[in-house]
Amino acid sequence: MSLKKRIGLAFTLGLFIGINISISNGANLLTAIRDGFIFSLIITSIVALISWGMNLSKEKGYPIWVGFVLVLFLNIVGIIILLLMPIHSKYELN
Repeated sequence: MSLKKRIGLAFTLGLFIGINISISNGANLLTAIRDGFIFSLIITSIVALISWGMNLSKEKGYPIWVGFVLVLFLNIVGIIILLLMPIHSKYELN
C-alpha cells in the first residue's frame, strides 16, 4: 500500500471514528465534526510517521518491521536513526 493511500485512509477512518465517538458522548454535530477533525489529524500524523519509517527502512535494505518498531517506540528519534543508518546489502564489497 502506498504512503498516500495509507494517509488518506487514516484521515478518513479517524474522522469517521472521531465524529461517532463525539456524538455518542453527547456533543452536537458541529462540535463533533471539529473534534473528529482534530482526532483525525492526530491519527494521520502518527500513521504518516510510521509509514515514512517503514519506507525508509525498505529503501535502505532493512526489513520493514525495523522502521515500524523504531518509529513506534522512538518517534522522531527513530526517524533520525533510520536516516543515519547505513545502507544494508546482502553482498560484501571487495
